[in-house]
Amino acid sequence: MKFAAPSFIVCLGGGGPLEREGLLRTPKIPALFMPLPVLITESPEEFNRLYEALKDDLKIVGTVEHLILAHIAELAWEIGRYRRAKVSLINSAVPAALKNLLRPIVRRQMTQNQPPREFQLLLKDETELRTDFEVGKEVDRLAHQWFVDEDDRKLILEMLAENKLDEYVIEMEAMRIVAPELERFDRLLASLEWRLDKALRCLAEFRGGFGRHLRASVDRVIDGKVLAVEVKSKKSPPTAA
Repeated sequence: MKFAAPSFIVCLGGGGPLEREGLLRTPKIPALFMPLPVLITESPEEFNRLYEALKDDLKIVGTVEHLILAHIAELAWEIGRYRRAKVSLINSAVPAALKNLLRPIVRRQMTQNQPPREFQLLLKDETELRTDFEVGKEVDRLAHQWFVDEDDRKLILEMLAENKLDEYVIEMEAMRIVAPELERFDRLLASLEWRLDKALRCLAEFRGGFGRHLRASVDRVIDGKVLAVEVKSKKSPPTAA
C-alpha cells in the first residue's frame, strides 16, 4: 500500500508516494534537533524526556513520522515555555501591584497623623513633599517585606482586609499591569497550539486516520511531569491452527 505525503511532509522537503514498509525499517534521525530547541535556562535532558515520551505515546516509526514528531516536540516545548513565561510575567508584576494597592492605604494612615489644617496651609508644599517621600519609603518597605517576613505579610493582609480587599486582589492588579504583554502571549500561544493541532492532524492523515487521542497524549505530556515510560512488550501474533 502507498501513502501520499501530506502538505507538512512536502514543506519538510519530502513528497511523492511513500512506501510505509520502507519507513518501518528506517531508524530515528538524531540530526533533527541539531542544535536542540532549548534555551540556556532550560534543560536538554527534560526536552529529551519530552521527545521520548511523545515518541512512545504516539508510537512513532519511520523517517517521515520522526520528521513530524520533531515538529510536534518543538511546538509542545515552546507551548510549555510560553505558559511558564506567562506565570513568570505575572509574578514579576507582584511588587508593583503591592505598591499600587498599599500606596493609598499608607497615605490615608499618614494623613491622620499630620498637623492641624491651619498649620498645613502655611507649609503646604513642604508638607506634601515630605508626605510623598514618607509614603513612598513605607510602601517600598512593605512591598519588600511581603516576600521576606511572615509577620509583615500578615500585617499587609490585615491592611488590605480593613479596606475590603484580600490577597487575590494582588494577583488581579499584577495581571492588570501586564495585561498588554499577556495579550501578546495569548496570541502567540494560540498560534502555537493551532500549529500543534495541524502537525497532529498531519500525523493522523499520514497514518490514514490512526491519530485519535493524539492531542490528549500531547496535552498530558505538556501539562504534567514527564516520567519514564515503560516499554511494553508486544504480543506475538497467534499462530495459525
